[in-house]
Amino acid sequence: TPPAQFLTSQKSAAQVAHAKAQEERRATQAAHRQEFEQALVSIRNQLMETEGSDMQETMQAQIRQWFIECRDATGKFPDYPEGEQGSAELFKQKSLADLENEINKDDNKESRLGEASVGSGGGREGARKGGGKGAKKSGGASQGREARQRRRRIWRHRDETDNFQQRFDPELIKEEKRIEVEREVRVQVDELMRQELRGLKMAIDKEKVPRVLISDYEGEYNYLGTTLKQANIEPMPSLADVRRTVTELACLPLGSEVVHRSAPLVKSLLLAGPGGVGKRMLVDAVCTETGANLIDLSAENLAGRYPGKDGLRRLMHLVFKVGKALQPSVLFIEDCDMMFRKKAPKGEAPDPKRLKKELPKAMKNIKAEDRILLIGTSRTPWEAEQKPFCALYQRILLIPRPDYASRHCE
Repeated sequence: TPPAQFLTSQKSAAQVAHAKAQEERRATQAAHRQEFEQALVSIRNQLMETEGSDMQETMQAQIRQWFIECRDATGKFPDYPEGEQGSAELFKQKSLADLENEINKDDNKESRLGEASVGSGGGREGARKGGGKGAKKSGGASQGREARQRRRRIWRHRDETDNFQQRFDPELIKEEKRIEVEREVRVQVDELMRQELRGLKMAIDKEKVPRVLISDYEGEYNYLGTTLKQANIEPMPSLADVRRTVTELACLPLGSEVVHRSAPLVKSLLLAGPGGVGKRMLVDAVCTETGANLIDLSAENLAGRYPGKDGLRRLMHLVFKVGKALQPSVLFIEDCDMMFRKKAPKGEAPDPKRLKKELPKAMKNIKAEDRILLIGTSRTPWEAEQKPFCALYQRILLIPRPDYASRHCE
């Protein structure tokens, strides 16, 4: 039984002071914790406002540089990294061992597997003997080593002798929150750069339009034309005549506003001839020589797009609005006779007659100041209904097969 003096309910002055100090310490700790939690939010917001834009610009510059370097090395833009890490995987700091493992991963995979099976006693039993505990031990050791290194890096050279109140260090919070802010900014940057990369691929890596000059369409004159006419025989047009006529009807009016105002207005041109005589080549040559925008209205290109009557009206509105805004413009229709056939052949593009009514109406709105030309190509123009077909195309140009002189011209 303890002495009577120890059984008294009264506390000594030291005990009272100790209890008061503990209570004050708890209150101070609670206040400091609340202050610390508020600082986590305020410092994070401050970093986002002051450093977020700079982080975004730096990341975008680094990623754009990566775009350029990859395209210079491979000839095309790379695929953007997917997943949560995104572009962080591109600029992740790796140790020398990690780099060596990545380089030798594919080359030495089979040899490393063979050496492991032989050196460990062979088969699954050797793998059980050599692995297991050693792997777990090395993993735990590495985690402990990282924790010690982090603690040493943060606290080894930090002087806390003046921090009697044990308040938080704003710089430590900034270091941690800067990583968090950088992660959030990178998510936004990844989304923006994915869109930018898609735009670059569409603008640069897209299929290039062939650059064809009208002079590339080679062909000689028909030097026997006068002799045939004297014998009351109408000579076939030569490829040189085709080249000259296309230049006069298409290249000069589209390429020069002065010529377009002075020359008779030609709204449409039909290139008719057998396959392989260069009809599409002439269309590309007209666009190249005049710098015109090519708008493809062929049935195959419009299949499944702008369905219904409302969609067709919207298509015509967009075509002529864009054509006038970005003139000179060439409206191109391949196998245009399909539009005016009574019955479309099997195996062709679906609904080739969609533009039969709307296109002639829209062509009437082309005025003298509009440098817009409709060019159609056809291999079988006789299959179409002649009246509406010839009403749509003002000029019809026959393109014959190359003659002997054109095949051997230099």
